[in-house]
Amino acid sequence: VPSPMVREAADRLAPMLGVFRALELHARVVNEVDASSTTTLVVVVIAGAESGRGSPQLSDGAHRRVAEVVARSRHARRVVQVVLMGPPHLAATIAEAPNVLCAWSADRAMQEAAARRLT
Repeated sequence: VPSPMVREAADRLAPMLGVFRALELHARVVNEVDASSTTTLVVVVIAGAESGRGSPQLSDGAHRRVAEVVARSRHARRVVQVVLMGPPHLAATIAEAPNVLCAWSADRAMQEAAARRLT
């Protein structure tokens, strides 16, 4: 049974997951890196506006989580692709990610475009 966080993420990323399904690609939302898998791991980072700031930012927690997932993926010898749903200038702040695909936002059009680009 998926955790509430995984269900919420799957709901939020439904347009992206829909493109993968339409292309007959197996995609699922997970909370941990599966070391036994050999498939590409796609990490989606959604930039949000911080309190008192109007422009989207990445929280310290998001940076830590991405660094952790990238490190675990490397250890498991998995290819990792980070998708940033936010302004492209934020990609420079994700130094630990070997590849960052930028989409301006997490809206339907951007998610679908990112999914198509990944395939």
